[in-house]
Amino acid sequence: MLSYLKSSLTLPFEVRTIGHQITEDMVPSSVRETEWVGLIWTISGKVLHLLDRKKVVSVSNDLLIHAAGSRVQYKPLEIPWDHRWITIRGPLVSKLPALFKLPVGKALNGIRPRLDILSEIEGLRENFNIENEYKTSLLAYKLLLDVSKNLNAPGAGLSDTETSTLIKRSLKLIDKNFSDASFDVSRLASEMNIHRGHLYRIFIKNTGISPSDYIQQKRLRKAISL
Repeated sequence: MLSYLKSSLTLPFEVRTIGHQITEDMVPSSVRETEWVGLIWTISGKVLHLLDRKKVVSVSNDLLIHAAGSRVQYKPLEIPWDHRWITIRGPLVSKLPALFKLPVGKALNGIRPRLDILSEIEGLRENFNIENEYKTSLLAYKLLLDVSKNLNAPGAGLSDTETSTLIKRSLKLIDKNFSDASFDVSRLASEMNIHRGHLYRIFIKNTGISPSDYIQQKRLRKAISL
């Protein structure tokens, strides 16, 4: 208890909980008054988030962020609901959304927390002590920074229509340039004014293949046809 109090006094925020769960029933959770920021990533399934009086539906590959001070409840709509989450608390927790430019109360498609960071935090919490608490806080900062970078990159937060237009444009550019040996995904993203990582996520979700693999397939087919 003493070590917990000591570290809590010196950390601007800390990881409260982290986990991965597959919910197989449609029983709603209890309503909770939160004093923490929460990131909930839906891997598969469908869920209704009740945030105060606001209703937000999340589907596969959606990230939802809620602010400290919210009344939160979850109601699975399609099961199994496979999801991961992390909650963060501390003296500066109320300032986190503004600090990292995180939109709260929205289903953010194609944006997900880095799994390697989540796994590292989970591992540190299995042997919890003051040193590991500092490490998890640093990793949480890194996690939020990465989410913020992807959220605020050019092309983030596109509507379905905008996504369809983006995919069509990317396919057209690939068809036009794949014969150029110097053409790659970085150049494609640059020409489209979109973050490379975000382009990867949107392309894979809508075509089932990465843009780099698609470019290679086009080159291979051309070579075979010669």
